[in-house]
Amino acid sequence: MGPASNGFVRLSVLVLVLVLGAAAVVGYLDWRAGDDSPHLSLALAKADVLVIGDSVTDQSSDQITAAMPDREVTVIGLSGLRTDQLRPVIEDTFRGVNRPSVGVVMAGYNDVWQGTEREAPIDELVAVMAEVDCAVWVLVPTKGPWEHERALAFDARIRAAADAAGVAVDTRWRDAVDRPDGPAPDPDLVQDDDVHPSEAGRLRVAEVMAAAVEDHCR
Repeated sequence: MGPASNGFVRLSVLVLVLVLGAAAVVGYLDWRAGDDSPHLSLALAKADVLVIGDSVTDQSSDQITAAMPDREVTVIGLSGLRTDQLRPVIEDTFRGVNRPSVGVVMAGYNDVWQGTEREAPIDELVAVMAEVDCAVWVLVPTKGPWEHERALAFDARIRAAADAAGVAVDTRWRDAVDRPDGPAPDPDLVQDDDVHPSEAGRLRVAEVMAAAVEDHCR
């Protein structure tokens, strides 16, 4: 497949992600209004560990839960959402009556993919995360269908805000995907779109999150 074909595939995937993201927002608003959606209503249950993210988290949800068999784990993955769109979800769940003991956030894919990472409400999100007993932000890869330097700057913003607020930052998923030389992410861990995890990638996401909880939130 040539460069033009790759560009078309990536554009098509981005359009699909945006459509799914809009549907996810509608679904979440319905849930807040009282809809009993079985996926999003999980946030109402008490969780020892609550994981929030976008489609990468959603696709890895079964593996994440299985990787922490001794914990009560709830995974909320909302495809296509940027950090500003995930903000009300994080605020509702991290500040709710059934707030988790441990909160894990892996978000930012759609910010850097859509070129809106400079407007991302990082400080506000980290401040909310700091209100639970232990919180970890798992950084997203810097290699993908976006400018590498913008992704690096975005990760640096997260690290600075998290360090100031006492929120842990875990780099293991980013480091694994970014490992190969050159601009492309590890093809063993991501699909052909250079974003979404392969089967091996979903297992690695789960391993990273379980290790992050164990290492940072004992």
